[in-house]
Amino acid sequence: MRMPGNRILSVLVALFLFVGCSGDRKAPAPAPPPSAGNVVTPTAQQDGGSTVEREPAHAPGVVDRNSPPVIRNFRFVHADEKAGTGLRVLVEGDDADGDAVRFEIAWRKNGEPAGSGDRLTTSLKRGDKITVTVTPFDGKERGESATLSREILNAAPVIEGQEQFQVSDEAVVFHVRASDPDGDPLTYSLKDPPAGMSIDRGTGWVRWVTSPGIPGKVPFTVIVSDGSGGESTARFTVTVAEQPSSGAR
Repeated sequence: MRMPGNRILSVLVALFLFVGCSGDRKAPAPAPPPSAGNVVTPTAQQDGGSTVEREPAHAPGVVDRNSPPVIRNFRFVHADEKAGTGLRVLVEGDDADGDAVRFEIAWRKNGEPAGSGDRLTTSLKRGDKITVTVTPFDGKERGESATLSREILNAAPVIEGQEQFQVSDEAVVFHVRASDPDGDPLTYSLKDPPAGMSIDRGTGWVRWVTSPGIPGKVPFTVIVSDGSGGESTARFTVTVAEQPSSGAR
């Protein structure tokens, strides 16, 4: 029995479709990875049109951390070591990463800001309460701060210079000018004076009866004490010029 031609065509088409859909399906090929020379950095758009670049994520287990600097040594010293006056701080610190460390220093006097830097520039007197706070900074992160405090028990006198210099045929006279921040009465004395030199202990007037025929520079030291443990010293030099002989014309 013969089938009509159009029915045979329908069977062949159906068989072709069935065969084409049967069998295992292949997964789509993955997209090729980016080339080694290209790094894609994700960005985000902020209001106003500016673009912020975000750092690519670090590989798991890799942490980029900065170690904060630390203070190792911190103490008060005299601003003028020789005279034993004033106040400053010496600070030492280090950084585990090898970063350069600088120190942020803030002074306070009787609770009020009193400047920055390693030296206290304001005047001091007995009873002043001083604090200084130091914070180490490595350019990326600040370390733990440290604070020192001190009460000024006595301020040393200050030798300001000499004045009213007078020269006569037989003597050199001048006054040593000094003051005390606490208002303490001062006492004056000499160290290693030349022969014939003396000082009034209560006023600071110096009198030197010079010996004839001894020209040149004559050094000596003045010591000023306040009676409360404060003391200052200053080095003076008197220059004696050679006098022309009386017969010179």
